[in-house]
Amino acid sequence: MVKMASRLTFGTSITDWQQRIDVERMRRERAEKARAVLRARGIPGLLAAGAPNTRYLVGLRGPEFAPQLWYVLFFAEGDPVVFHHAGWIEDYPSQVPWIAQWRLARAWLPGAGPEAGDAEAKLFAKGVVDELHAHGLQQEQLPAAGVAPRPNTPRAHAAASRAAADVTLPGIPAASGCGTNLFPMTVSVFSIP
Repeated sequence: MVKMASRLTFGTSITDWQQRIDVERMRRERAEKARAVLRARGIPGLLAAGAPNTRYLVGLRGPEFAPQLWYVLFFAEGDPVVFHHAGWIEDYPSQVPWIAQWRLARAWLPGAGPEAGDAEAKLFAKGVVDELHAHGLQQEQLPAAGVAPRPNTPRAHAAASRAAADVTLPGIPAASGCGTNLFPMTVSVFSIP
């Protein structure tokens, strides 16, 4: 006699004729869990880079070979601001209706030279500070996850290590790929001038 499976499973694809993975609910619940952790700790916002962090917080993918190519300002209250790579920002907003605020990301990749790197780092900082001012958070400390100082500059590393203190937010898991690897998100807390 043929033995039947106890229940049908349909995989990860999405259809309009069966209830499968509800990605809208998944994105909404991830964001709300992160907001709840930020609120519980009195943290008004978080600057996040790196695929696991940004994917969990806003449900986006982007260039993953260098985490500083795009980043997200995620707030305990209000919509996130996505700073995205120039090669993606023209097309992505029309494909991602759940993100309302888009800005051009500024990144410093090794090999551009110290002057170009310094100029990009200043534009990066200005973009973040401008958004914090727009959200009334200019006097707050800003946790940053996955954001590192410009590589190969000992001065930047020394300044960052003096300005930052690592904090673990155990309630915010990070996602990797399509599945999730739950682990605490470690952030560095910076004071923004």
